Amino acid sequence: MTNRQSPKKTARPPYAILAGLAGLVVVLLVGVVIFGLRHRSDPTGPQLVAFWLAQTDQPAADRRDVILLLAEDQARGTLTVLVLPARVQVGTGPVALLPDKSKGSGRKQQAALQQVLGVPVHHYAVLDAATIRKLVDMTGGLTVNGQRLDGAQTVAFLFGEADVARRMERAPQLLLGIMEAAGRGQFQGGLSDLMALADGVETDLSMLDLPGLFGRWAGYVPHTAVAPGRPQPDGTWALDNARLTELLQHGPAAQ
Repeated sequence: MTNRQSPKKTARPPYAILAGLAGLVVVLLVGVVIFGLRHRSDPTGPQLVAFWLAQTDQPAADRRDVILLLAEDQARGTLTVLVLPARVQVGTGPVALLPDKSKGSGRKQQAALQQVLGVPVHHYAVLDAATIRKLVDMTGGLTVNGQRLDGAQTVAFLFGEADVARRMERAPQLLLGIMEAAGRGQFQGGLSDLMALADGVETDLSMLDLPGLFGRWAGYVPHTAVAPGRPQPDGTWALDNARLTELLQHGPAAQ
């Protein structure tokens, strides 16, 4: 009677592991290219993406959220960044566009923002304070007004400002700095860090979409402006919707 020995498991050669990693990179790059082509072929005009910089860990009454509206018009070669606070005053009264940590909250606020603006919001992303801090730290910090800020300092720089107008002026520096770092491939950390970061972001964009967007936006000289309107005694911002719509649709040409 012969003894049958189970086949020995051979170690996976290093080149096979490298080939697998190379395949993953190719998949990511293909996704970015497909995203870019898909959006370049869209004939509907400027694509509007809303980014919430949100204090979801704070009580609603104390929150100082800011919304950045990025309108990309590839036909004109422009990127317009409009900033508005999450508490606005419209014809029907005050509206608080405050996403929370519940599932689907960001999508609900996207729909509410569309009603306030009167124009389609094609995509959205909600970045809470913890995610902003991690993002900035992964870029190695941001330079703001000649000072180098780490993640915690950046969060304090934005949300520590009580004046709504000054807070809106500060917000684009944060997001544009992150975009610039993404365009240069400056993020530090491994795949596990990126996946953990993604878990803290609510968005309808995929992990393939976001690098494609940031990389493409980094090629623009953005036109940044505070949403047309005026501050109110209750801390809200009274929107000039007609002027806001004109800026979103025509970008710098509307100035």
